[in-house]
Amino acid sequence: MKYIIILIACCFVFPVLGQNTDEFKVQVDGLGCPFCAYGLEKTFDEFEGIDDVKIDMETGIMTFTLPADLSVDLEAVSDKVVKAGYTAVESSVVKANGEAAAWDKASSKEPEEDEVPAVTLESTTLMVKGNCGMCKTRIEEAILGLEGVKEASWDEDTQMLSVTFDASAQNMSNVSTTLANLGHDTALDRADDKDYQNLHTCCQYNRN
Repeated sequence: MKYIIILIACCFVFPVLGQNTDEFKVQVDGLGCPFCAYGLEKTFDEFEGIDDVKIDMETGIMTFTLPADLSVDLEAVSDKVVKAGYTAVESSVVKANGEAAAWDKASSKEPEEDEVPAVTLESTTLMVKGNCGMCKTRIEEAILGLEGVKEASWDEDTQMLSVTFDASAQNMSNVSTTLANLGHDTALDRADDKDYQNLHTCCQYNRN
């Protein structure tokens, strides 16, 4: 009789426990190597109870589960991706109760403001040292975050950064200084050794 009771308990209790997790999926931009994936996973380890972590390097898709009672939302997941040094493109969650939610970077942008007077844009290039896809994400996001910058694109092969900006609000000297402070040597500035050493191992380009 005792064994029958134990068997019944296993059938009813264990499935309930197994379902008490939220299943997350997030597409990450900027993963360039296994070390990048390792750094991303280590950052997500800050979530208590995280399990079943899988990262597909080809697609940049990361999946994992979290205990439902933590009530982690997609904004918190996106914040963890940013903390690790990458960009969250889109994410989704299927909760233990069956509810589902999704988020994507494009739809989260703030509505455009009313039209403003046209400005004269200036486009130029700057040599910026880097090493991988993670460098590309860091460089472009840093420059796109500057006032007046409209476009920024860094090429890993040529090491050239193309920038389009409003010359009345921004200048290339400030662009260069911003990147040097992140650890990236440019044609105008050399990064401090400390800032260079703070880069991820895979981002530490040859400075010779």
